[in-house]
Order: sequence, then C-alpha cells, then structure tokens
Amino acid sequence: MGTFRRRLLVEHQIGWFQIGLLLVLLILFAWNAGTPVLHIWDEARLAVNAAEMLRSGDWLITRYNGQPDLWNTKPPLLIWLQAASLYLLGYNTWAIRLPSILAALATAWLIYRFGRYTLDSRFAGTFAALILATSPGFNGTHVARFGDYDALLALCLTATALSWYQYSQRRRTRQLWLGTFWFALALLTKSAAALLLLPAVAVYLLAQPAGRWVFWQGRTYTALAVACGPLVLFYGLREAAEPGYLAATWFNDWYGRLSQHIVTVNYPWWIYFQRLL
Repeated sequence: MGTFRRRLLVEHQIGWFQIGLLLVLLILFAWNAGTPVLHIWDEARLAVNAAEMLRSGDWLITRYNGQPDLWNTKPPLLIWLQAASLYLLGYNTWAIRLPSILAALATAWLIYRFGRYTLDSRFAGTFAALILATSPGFNGTHVARFGDYDALLALCLTATALSWYQYSQRRRTRQLWLGTFWFALALLTKSAAALLLLPAVAVYLLAQPAGRWVFWQGRTYTALAVACGPLVLFYGLREAAEPGYLAATWFNDWYGRLSQHIVTVNYPWWIYFQRLL
C-alpha cells in the first residue's frame, strides 16, 4: 500500500506539472490573439476562403469573392479547419486563429515530450517548449497567433521529424508510418514548403552512422510515396472540378516561385539567417 501511495503521489506531481505547463503555454499563445485585426496579407484572404467554403458547402474548391481562388492555390487543410472553427464559434477573429493557436500549443507540447521521455530530461523539454513559446519568430506574425499556414505546417513537420528520428534510432516501423502520416498532412497544408524538411533529415541521417541504414530500406521510399498520395489525389480532384488549377498551383507554389520573383516584398536571400541571429 505504501509503494502504491508513493507511486500515485509521483504520478500526480507529474500530472499537475504537465497541466501547469500546458496552461502557461496556452496563455502565451492565446494572449490577445483575438484583439488585432486580421492582416490583409495573407490572413484576411484565408479567412475569406474559409468563410466562403462554409457558406457554399463546397469543401473542395476554395473561393474568393465567389470565384475559384487561383491566387491562393495552397491545399485546403488549414481552410477546412478554419471553416470548421467558424461553424463552431461563429464569424470572429478567434475562430480564424484557433487552429493556429492549437497547432502551436501542440508543437510546444511535442517538444516537451521529446525532451522529457526521449532525452529523459524534464528540464530540457520544459525549457525548449518555453523558448519556442516566447520566441517572436514563432509566437508572432504569420505563425502561432495568426490565421496563416505556418503554425500548422510547423506542427506537422515537427511531428514528422521527431517520428522519423525515433524510427532511425529504434527501427520501429510504426514510427516510420506515423511520420509518414504527419508528412502527408504537411503536404496538404503548404505543399512545396513541406519538402524543405527532407534535406535536413537526410543530412542528419547521413551524419549519424546509426541512421544510414534508413537509406537502404525500400519501405523508406514507399513511405515517401504514400505521403504524397493524398496531395496527388487532391490535385486530381481539384483539377477535374475546375480545370486550370494545376497550372496555377505549378506557378504559385512550385516552379514559378523558384524561377522568378512573384511577390511584392523584396527581402535578401539571407533574410532567414538574419532573423535567426
């Protein structure tokens, strides 16, 4: 009985600590999130996409001003979540930003759990989660507290990377397919942007002697192909429903964005390094 009581007390201490951390993270991400007006670039347009999707009942084609939107040609996962949030909470700023807030909270929680259980350090997990939640680059414009794609993308890619790390270290096929699931969601969130994770993962695996075996496994490449399946299926259905979408997304999200300047802002190529510093 004494052993059981001590174990129960320890579990409750851990449980209360985790609940407290979640509350702190939620406050950091949700603080004043409903106060600022919607940003014209790009948040307001996504809000219009979500509102028109909910009103039209068409969950395949995103619309702007009643017409198929061929300017914002990203896949619709975030728009689906925002439309569902509008349905539940009504038409307000909180509803548009709630999916991003929850995605940011989940990302910080994943990092905490990785530190706590994989690295076996509650301090490392807690410190890493709090660093993320207090970083302006993450808990700021376009990401955690705004209705843009990047918070959801960060969640999907973080979950992908942590799952594939576990796969490379423990060789559990379950972790490979869990990462594949999250990577498929990342592709459905922001298409080409999700691919930026792959070179980083490849470099890490090549640098770790214990991870190079992954490149010799056929299931590794099968998993990547499977992850692309939902996006390819969406592309096919979307093009069939409204021809011209594939050409637009090829220009906006894939080749066009790399081959020429298609946005109004003009940042130097090293802007991300500058912001990181």
